[in-house]
Amino acid sequence: PICAIGLGVCALLSAKKGDSQQWAFRDIALTGSSLAEVTATSYFASLPLIPGDAILDRAGIFSTGAPASVHIVVNAGVVTGQNPQSTLSAVQNMILLANQ
Repeated sequence: PICAIGLGVCALLSAKKGDSQQWAFRDIALTGSSLAEVTATSYFASLPLIPGDAILDRAGIFSTGAPASVHIVVNAGVVTGQNPQSTLSAVQNMILLANQ
């Protein structure tokens, strides 16, 4: 199982399947910081990428909830949370997934 929250989802962007160079999370539903959330930050101009766009560019599936709302996605052994407000729920789901 894997868990990533907010901009931490960007850590998944470099994962490849074996020798194929295909993104390991292709066709897997994920969430992360929404465009509305990242544009409201002071560091937005220096971000090298936007999580949602990067995931969609790699043929992933991306969804978000309203800014600052609790939003998690659990899919194929991966738990992702949209923002810090989603941390508790994401960790609880990660524990449940790990205990299956």
